[in-house]
Amino acid sequence: MESSRWFNTEQAFAPGRELFRSTRRFSLWAQTVSHGQTLLRSRKGADGRSGEPTRVDLLFKPVRAMKLRQDYHGLVVRCATAEEAAGIREQVAPTPTGDDRILVLETGGSPDFVVSGAFGWYEDLGGDLEPSPFSSAVEEGRPPWSDPVLLGVDGGLTSRAASLEDLVEAVARTRYRYVYVLMFRLGDFPGAAGPATPTSVFLTRAEAERERARRLAGGAGEWWIEQTPIAV
Repeated sequence: MESSRWFNTEQAFAPGRELFRSTRRFSLWAQTVSHGQTLLRSRKGADGRSGEPTRVDLLFKPVRAMKLRQDYHGLVVRCATAEEAAGIREQVAPTPTGDDRILVLETGGSPDFVVSGAFGWYEDLGGDLEPSPFSSAVEEGRPPWSDPVLLGVDGGLTSRAASLEDLVEAVARTRYRYVYVLMFRLGDFPGAAGPATPTSVFLTRAEAERERARRLAGGAGEWWIEQTPIAV
C-alpha cells in the first residue's frame, strides 16, 4: 500500500486550506542541514496493541523557521489564515519571503508552525531502518546498505540503512565475517582522556576508511576503526 501528496505550488497553499489530517501519533524523526529538511513520522506498528499497518512520513523543505514539539497525538497540517500568517511573521526573523509557505500544525493545546517552501506526505509499508520514501539516497537496483553507513539516525533522508534481514544475509556470505566500527574520542591529541564512542558501522574496511578520512578532515578528535566479529 502506497499513497502520497506533494504540495509546492502557489495554488496548493490557499489560506486556511487543510493539507493533511490523521488521528495517528507522529514524532519529530529527522532533520538535515542539506536542503533544510524536517521529517515527522508515524511508525509502522507503533500505535496501540495491534499496531499500525503502515508508515507515514511528513516532510517539510526547505525549512526557514519552525515551532514544533517532539510528539503529536493526532495531527492536522493546514495553511495559515492571513491573520495567523501575520502573527507568525512577527515571531520569526528574517521575515518569511513570498516563496515561503506558513503552515499550521494542530493537535491538543496551542498550534505549532513551520515556514517552508514545500510540504508532502507519503504512506508506505516501510520500517524504521529503511530509507524514507523522500530519500534522495535511494537508487534503483542497489541494496540500501551497499555503500554508506549502517545507521539511520536521519531517517534515511541522506544515508541508507540496512535492515536486520539485510545485515544477516550479508554477514552469512563468505565475504562478510566482520563489521568495521568507526570509533571517536574527543581530544586534542591521540590517547587524550575521554569516552570512546562508536559512531557508525560498515560492512567493509574500505567504506570505513573513506568515512574516517572524511571525519579527520573535518576537525579535532581521534578517529579509529575497530574490527568486530559477527556471528549468525
